[in-house]
Amino acid sequence: MYCERQINQESGIFSPSSLRKPQQYFEDKRAIQACFADWVSKLGQKPDIIFGKGSYGTGERLNLVQRKINYESLSKRVSLGEGEKNLESLISKLQDFYSRYGMKFKEKIRGWLEEINVQSDTWTLGDILRFLDARAKEEPIPIAPTEKGIAEVRLPFSMSAQRDFAFPAHTRAVAVFGQRMFEEQSSDGVHAEEQIVTRLQKLEAEVAELEVRERKLSITINNFPCLERCTPQIITLTTIFTTITIYYVIPYGGENFEAAARKLKSAGINLIPIDPRDYMTPEVKRDLTTDQAYRFEQAAKRRTLNPLPK
Repeated sequence: MYCERQINQESGIFSPSSLRKPQQYFEDKRAIQACFADWVSKLGQKPDIIFGKGSYGTGERLNLVQRKINYESLSKRVSLGEGEKNLESLISKLQDFYSRYGMKFKEKIRGWLEEINVQSDTWTLGDILRFLDARAKEEPIPIAPTEKGIAEVRLPFSMSAQRDFAFPAHTRAVAVFGQRMFEEQSSDGVHAEEQIVTRLQKLEAEVAELEVRERKLSITINNFPCLERCTPQIITLTTIFTTITIYYVIPYGGENFEAAARKLKSAGINLIPIDPRDYMTPEVKRDLTTDQAYRFEQAAKRRTLNPLPK
């Protein structure tokens, strides 16, 4: 049919399993949308959609199967006021929310949201945030110095996770080197540090391509690394990175803490206690609950009571 030939000319791909979005789509949405609907009705099945590798796309299969945005849905992370339940307001909110990922990611957000907005089924705000979280996790992070002057300190991406960063029952760790940042948390018996080490070991060849002075790794973590499992694994990274610094929030104290700290220091790893509140935005600090604020105070006391061994 005519529209199939037209899309083929624009994109080079048109099949039930993959459709590369043509540039014409952005120039004339209605024509392409009508053409697409006609093709789907004749084919009798729903295609997956692959975004092209232009300014918006990633070339990945996104499985955006005929959905649109439900502006009435609720999310604790992003809220829309009565006058904001429209595409442009949502894009603006999400671009601000993911601003740390840079201008290119902002452009991708617009492309993804415009595509989602013309589909026929429903995406809730939660669906969209989960989708963008997955994309963000794969995105190199532009690194900028913090207000405190320690460029390597990075709190978890989620504001709720930042507010819970003084809860010792759950370990979160954020690792930064070069233009890459990874966030992991303990789950299913695997420690956050172990997951960070596994990911970094797979990137050894990439690190080796950096200049020696740039082979720096920083790990921001709420719980100080344990002696038996995490300390030895972190030490293995000294064969990959020339400088490693651990910024920690909660020292667990006692002989094991002192032994772990000595081992890490002996391996040439820098250990620096921090107060996460110094790196939070006013918005994050303002919304701390009474319990969360109490936890940060307790963590501060533990840092005072359990200084690093000489």
